Amino acid sequence: MKLVLNIIFSVIMMPVNLYCSFWIFREVLNLSGVTLRGIQNDLAHRLPSVTAGSRYARSGRRNRRNRIIFAYLSEKSSDPPKTKRLFQCYLYSMLPGLAALILAEYTAISQHADKTRIAFWGNIILLIINLVLLIAGKIYRKNNPLDEETTEMLEQARAREREKGGRKVRNIIAYTLLGGVFLTILIGFNLTLADITGAPKQATNRPGGNISHMAVPDSERVRTVLTDRNFETAEIPVSYWFIEEDKLMYVAAGAKDDIKFEFYDYDGTETATGVFNQIIERISIGLPSAERDQNIAELPGGKMFAMTENGIYSVVIYKGNTVIYAYSPETSSETKDILIELGYIKDKAI
Repeated sequence: MKLVLNIIFSVIMMPVNLYCSFWIFREVLNLSGVTLRGIQNDLAHRLPSVTAGSRYARSGRRNRRNRIIFAYLSEKSSDPPKTKRLFQCYLYSMLPGLAALILAEYTAISQHADKTRIAFWGNIILLIINLVLLIAGKIYRKNNPLDEETTEMLEQARAREREKGGRKVRNIIAYTLLGGVFLTILIGFNLTLADITGAPKQATNRPGGNISHMAVPDSERVRTVLTDRNFETAEIPVSYWFIEEDKLMYVAAGAKDDIKFEFYDYDGTETATGVFNQIIERISIGLPSAERDQNIAELPGGKMFAMTENGIYSVVIYKGNTVIYAYSPETSSETKDILIELGYIKDKAI
């Protein structure tokens, strides 16, 4: 559900960005003493169509169209250099909208174990940027009021447009419906991608699946055990998602006080064994190789590494397709209690 909400939010950030940045273009229009309808009327016969022809032809006509509009605005502007700066700012201000589209696509197709958290913080950043744009507009208009002559000219132009308001209302309705259809299609497309790329796989169909794998818990079981023990499990990052990331199927993690418990489920026993060895190397850098080997114990269908350093007990386990990494204060027995409950070990003496 969180994944779906993040995708929808990312897509909605696109029109939100257009709204929050449009004040910059309106200031460009104000400097030129024209309205958007005025541009359409004055340049109706000069602007090339951008809908027909090949992609390259359309791109060329679009660039020409933008140059004609910019030249028109600069010619009428009371301050051409300022018009140029604002026009450039307007183009840059729409980049968050592009970023929102990229984020929605990433969230839909990425296999990253932490992609929901990344999408959440990405959306928060985009929201903050758009709010900053909105506030910047209010500050700018307050510090850069229009002169009386330009204000009067724009009021007269808008009054003439209001007299022909029927067409404006029809345009608003049409653009709103068109935008709604576009957003619906875009959201549906990304949710479909997310469903295709993120569809859960059954354990019996995984490469490397065997009897030992069937004896280990899945991520939901781990999350349930952690929740029952009052661990925080929502949006908890895992430490070693980047090791064999493309083969990582599921993760679960929980944190409580100074205790952290992480569960990784991979596509095969061979992958889990390799991850187990890499994590050991990373957490025991200062430990001699011989002593490191002494800290490894055999388990049915896997191995366990445990060490205590500076009052912190750390444990790494692989069994079947799964890997456990956990640490806690040396005086706490909760990590071992969880491992016993999940069936990785039989008693605390190990």
